[in-house]
Amino acid sequence: HFNWKGGISSERKIEMGRIEYVLWRTAVFMRDDYTCQVCGRKGCYLYAHHIKSWADYPKLRYVLNNGEALCRDCHAQTDEYFANFLRKEET
Repeated sequence: HFNWKGGISSERKIEMGRIEYVLWRTAVFMRDDYTCQVCGRKGCYLYAHHIKSWADYPKLRYVLNNGEALCRDCHAQTDEYFANFLRKEET
């Protein structure tokens, strides 16, 4: 494929594919009863949001208390990068 860059993946993408991340994400959703912790929505796609950032606090990446389930709209309000991504996606 013309976009192939020789198997280069970002560290974050590699880390998020690890079983530790998958287990952390699942545990966050289960603890929060698959409900957005800001607006209370259920039955929508949820994001496992790191309260203390993934990049700035690597030792807290898989700590359950550093995560919360958020719906798309609430997650966009807490994360400027994600909000910019959504704006680009909508245009």
